[in-house]
Amino acid sequence: MHDRNRASQMLMVFGLGALLGVMATALWMQRIQTQSTETVVAGAATADEPPDLATSDATAPSTLVRRDGMYLVGTDLAPGRYVTRGTGAACYFAVTSDLSGSLRSVVTTYFGDAFGRRVELAVGQYFETDECGRWTREAARSPEQDQ
Repeated sequence: MHDRNRASQMLMVFGLGALLGVMATALWMQRIQTQSTETVVAGAATADEPPDLATSDATAPSTLVRRDGMYLVGTDLAPGRYVTRGTGAACYFAVTSDLSGSLRSVVTTYFGDAFGRRVELAVGQYFETDECGRWTREAARSPEQDQ
C-alpha cells in the first residue's frame, strides 16, 4: 500500500512539472506573438542609470543585462554564458532561434527562482528575460573547467 501511495505522489509531481512547463511555454508564445520584432538595446541607459561599463566600445554588444526585455545575441548582447543573482521567485527567460513564435524555434525556457540561473547564448539567438534581475556574462572558461 505504501508503494502505491508513493507511486501516486511521484505521478502527481511529474504531472505538475509537465503542466508548469506547458504553461510557461504558452505564456512565452503569447508574449512573442504580442510583441513587436524590435529588440531592446542592452546598453541603453535610463536617466537614473549610467551607461554599461562592461564594454569598452559603445557600439560593441553589451555583456550586462539590467532590464527586462528581449535582446538579439551578437547585436545587443555579446554571446557567452550569463548568470543572474536576482532574488525573484517569478523569473522567466527564454532563448529562441528566431521570432517566428514556432515551438521549433524554442531553444530553452525557464520559470521559477532567479538566483544562480545560468544560460548559454550564441550569436543569432534571441534572449528574453522578465523579473530575473541583472544578468552578467561569466568569464570564458576552458573545456577542462567545465568538466
